[in-house]
Amino acid sequence: MSHFDLQPDSSFHSMRTESDDVYLFAANAKAPRIDALREAAVMLSTLQPTLRNAIGANPISTDSAYLMNHALESAIAIIDTVASNLEDEERDS
Repeated sequence: MSHFDLQPDSSFHSMRTESDDVYLFAANAKAPRIDALREAAVMLSTLQPTLRNAIGANPISTDSAYLMNHALESAIAIIDTVASNLEDEERDS
């Protein structure tokens, strides 16, 4: 089971503070790669029904758009972290 190291760019969900932008979440450094990628796939697949409905006559609500954006940010952080670590391993070998 391969694990990945936390990369600085795996942080996501920017929030404003009084002094700076900070990130609230980051991909877990101890998550097994395959499990992490499967979780990203699950997150992305949950978006499909809402997006398919939006293609028709059902607009996406603000709440749904916020949740969809959060799921996308999460999945992208996971995929970017795994990809970055695979590239690092390839470069180091």
